[in-house]
Amino acid sequence: MLNIKLISSHFLCSLLLCTLVALSGCGDDDEKDLPSTVLGQVVPVNLFAVNEAGEMPDKDDDLVFEFRNNNPVMLPDDSRQLTWGELTNDLKGEVTIECAEGGANIKVDVEGLIPGTVITFWAVFLDDPGFQPDNPAELFGIRAIGACGARDGSDNYIIADANGKGSIDVFLQTPDVFDMLDKTEAGCILTDEFEFHVVGAIHLDKKTHGSLLGPDGTALEYFAWIHKRG
Repeated sequence: MLNIKLISSHFLCSLLLCTLVALSGCGDDDEKDLPSTVLGQVVPVNLFAVNEAGEMPDKDDDLVFEFRNNNPVMLPDDSRQLTWGELTNDLKGEVTIECAEGGANIKVDVEGLIPGTVITFWAVFLDDPGFQPDNPAELFGIRAIGACGARDGSDNYIIADANGKGSIDVFLQTPDVFDMLDKTEAGCILTDEFEFHVVGAIHLDKKTHGSLLGPDGTALEYFAWIHKRG
């Protein structure tokens, strides 16, 4: 004769196990549904640089100065000044952005840098209409800038290796950036922000300055990756 109590007990255990597996699967699906993207195009940015004529550099042999104090951009050993072509022609890399609870995981891989240079990365948030290369006087609708990573700038920098390569893998806590403004709650930067940039800057003084780019004349923002919603 069948033991009804034993069968019922086995049935309930199996049901409970299936339920736990199903719930675990749902959690995985939720995590997979978080938006992510890879930005593969490095954009040279000459808006903060000038050449010997005081104009934005656009030729490979243009000597480069930062535009705030007109300081020359030099090799790390200060032996000579760099040209726009040397700074930008070999740049390539990608930024991987994965939205997460309270912010985003951001991984930057870049090559083609001048070996030995100190580079920092910055998160830049823009409102509509966003980046307008034909109208730089509008400042692109910038409304927030912060270190790409910890707010104190403790993990947003690299020293380019002997092959001109470097990478960071950081978590950007978006409320840390947004509390500079009126917006205190942030969703996914890929879906809730009109435009988002990761900007690379070279430091002429060979050092970083925490949560700030540094005193005028000590850094030059010269390349970026750009994400525009939609």
